[in-house]
Amino acid sequence: MPGAVYIALKAAVPVIPVAIYNGRELRRLYKRQIVVNIGQPIKTVGNAKITQEELAAQAGSFQQIVAELFRESEHYACQGV
Repeated sequence: MPGAVYIALKAAVPVIPVAIYNGRELRRLYKRQIVVNIGQPIKTVGNAKITQEELAAQAGSFQQIVAELFRESEHYACQGV
């Protein structure tokens, strides 16, 4: 099954990175602070023939951006912002 980056590259639409800190807590009944951090849209270029190397590079870049958003979310949650 194709991932979000693959679909975005094929469709030439931006990807919007989102990190959710304490998201697992949504399933629990008691209150917890949930931090949702939405990043800037990442532009993509339509490409009918995406190589595995291109896909891996784009996906890796996207994962790094989401990881940074997650670290920022964790920071906000720890400060109670």
